Amino acid sequence: MLQCVGGAIDNNGNGKVSGRDLNLLKKRRHENELNEAANQPLPDDDDDAFE
Repeated sequence: MLQCVGGAIDNNGNGKVSGRDLNLLKKRRHENELNEAANQPLPDDDDDAFE
């Protein structure tokens, strides 16, 4: 039975999260951060600021 422990999935059913599960959780969080950063709008090109 799968169990959610601290945001990670416990595949063992013993309440302990394996190192593999923690690595997957870290990877997903990192990918989410990258996606959020990639979706941020770029600053407007303001050529007047350089004159």
